[in-house]
Amino acid sequence: MRTLAATAPGEGTILDAADSFLEHKLSALPMPYELHILPQSDPPLAQLRAIAQSACSIALALESHQRLILTDPKAVAGLKQQTAQVRALKQTNLALEAMNQTFRDRQPEIFGEDVPLDGDVLSWLAAKLEAWGKELGMEALNEPSGTGDITCSLAGKVLVIDSVFGHVVAGNSSSKCLLKELKVSYAVAGSTAPVPTFTQTGTNPDGTCSLETTLSAALSAFINEVQTRTQTTPPDAVKAYNHAKHVRKLLAHLMQLDNLSDETKQTQQWFSSTITQANFFWDASSSETVIIGKCVPTLEQEQCPLDVFLVRGHSLPLPFLAGGSISFLVHASPLSYLRLTRATNEEATPNVGIYDVPTPLVRKFLRDPTLDLNHDRGLTWATLALADAPTDPVYTFGIQYGSRPAFDKRVNLGKDIESGPHMLLEHTGISHWLTIEGGIVMSEGRMRDVQHILGISSQGGMDFYSPADPRYVWSGSWIDLLASNSFHIPHSTDSHTAEGPHESSRSPHHRHPPLRLRLSCPNEPGFVLGRVPVKTIEQVWSVLEIVRDQAWLNQLIQTVDWIQEQPDVPHMPFQTFTRHNVDELLAGSYEPESLPVNITIETASETKGAADIGSVPIIRPQLRMVAPTRRQPGQSILQSISTIVVALEPSQPRGVKVEVDGHRAQRLDEIVRRGGTLGLPGRVWSGLVNA
Repeated sequence: MRTLAATAPGEGTILDAADSFLEHKLSALPMPYELHILPQSDPPLAQLRAIAQSACSIALALESHQRLILTDPKAVAGLKQQTAQVRALKQTNLALEAMNQTFRDRQPEIFGEDVPLDGDVLSWLAAKLEAWGKELGMEALNEPSGTGDITCSLAGKVLVIDSVFGHVVAGNSSSKCLLKELKVSYAVAGSTAPVPTFTQTGTNPDGTCSLETTLSAALSAFINEVQTRTQTTPPDAVKAYNHAKHVRKLLAHLMQLDNLSDETKQTQQWFSSTITQANFFWDASSSETVIIGKCVPTLEQEQCPLDVFLVRGHSLPLPFLAGGSISFLVHASPLSYLRLTRATNEEATPNVGIYDVPTPLVRKFLRDPTLDLNHDRGLTWATLALADAPTDPVYTFGIQYGSRPAFDKRVNLGKDIESGPHMLLEHTGISHWLTIEGGIVMSEGRMRDVQHILGISSQGGMDFYSPADPRYVWSGSWIDLLASNSFHIPHSTDSHTAEGPHESSRSPHHRHPPLRLRLSCPNEPGFVLGRVPVKTIEQVWSVLEIVRDQAWLNQLIQTVDWIQEQPDVPHMPFQTFTRHNVDELLAGSYEPESLPVNITIETASETKGAADIGSVPIIRPQLRMVAPTRRQPGQSILQSISTIVVALEPSQPRGVKVEVDGHRAQRLDEIVRRGGTLGLPGRVWSGLVNA
């Protein structure tokens, strides 16, 4: 059944057009928490346009065939037979293509990398690197040498990566493959120049970092992983694949810089802009560290604690952690900070840096692709990198800051920053994006704070989401999204009701009865923030400050595993309450089976719409806990309660502020810093507030 010009180009029949229509694969429908103006990925506009074009072609072709008058039964039967044969042939081709694609897409994250079993991986490594380069559009060449080494060269328009692989003799007289040398350079004015290196300034710097060291470390980790074997155990193919994926990601980012460059001064501009920006961020962090270090004697440490700096300062800059870009360590949970300090104590070389955890160790911990970001690391970090500029008109924003970034007046930001906004280097069609690695659950109030930082007005239909749209209405709040341990809205009770998640917490030393924690979910929706377009260094600091506040609050909530509260909770039978229990109750020595603790979180809904009014006030996250206090002998039999407020406060020595019944309890700040926030009601019940 032939058509004329009704079908799309390259499609001879209506069936071909219909098959092409069905072959379009779109991503799954976005969840409600992804429907905002800062999504993780752009909408598939090109695919939707192709689907609309195919549908229009099919409609026009069918309309033209309606005019045909077929009266010959043999002709009709012949057309039906031809259609059936063409359809059967098409189905066979589709089945073969699907089978072929299944073999190609064998899910390497499950099956792992194809590591040679003979142990000789030298030629295999060179071939792998050559294949990765060709996949990215680079020219690749392997040259064996007379000494047995293999030199692999990858080249783009101006970027050149030369790596040398070779064998060395191990202790047991067996040879082992390693990366002997790696050099990254770029062409400029008929010659080549090495990529710049970032050197930390200040007292006792932790060393230098560059593209070469980052790429060399990633490639060496992959080589070591594929050679980690015993006589009975082969290499871990899944870990090897994760390392290989990390190397390919670094190469892809370098190729992105290569596509922006040419053999002019602009090339040096792109590669040196990271150094310039890193110096701005590092100088500000060093100045903040000096000010925070004045409270170090109260913390009994010679160097500035990294976790305290992250709460009080504005993130730790880590240039070239993820390629030719700048990464920032935004927040560290108490457990991850403990792991970092233990790893620091195990280091052979002494720590001479300005933090109690050396930055090379932080870089090593973050770039290990075999660790899960959310569960194993407990770290929140972001990367400032170049990407395609947003095409939506909503992003033609101005530059607004309001009260952020909130720096101490004593911090020296440099004349360039203090004189006005410091614009980031941009290019036509390219802009800077601040990507939060792994994404972070954000409340509506803090999403609006980000909207205000970007200068996006909520007037004229440019709000980041519309509550009136039924697509955005769902049961629950951002607590439900966070407590689910995955970015999927669970079926839970309405946040307007009195029901909410709860959890039981026990004292390791039996100082108090088990705590029955009950968290009241705020009536505030949640969203997943993955990336933010930025234009100035001030916007980077402001967004990182908002992400830090949210990460601090998220970490407090995720300290325990919450479960949904059941409507009918069994109580202790009245018959089990004996005369002895009554005597204990009258004497003030009775201990209940559990201590009910009601937890509430202050929402930022009062700032709603503030982006159109003026400066948005900074509302730090805080958590309020109401729990019973222990009755002492001679006191009234009526149960008294205590209110504990834990807030993030960068001006305090440890970055937090704890109040018990309106009175400052500074001794409890260290408990909060160590991750014992939800156990504070037990300490108050036991009378250990000042202990």
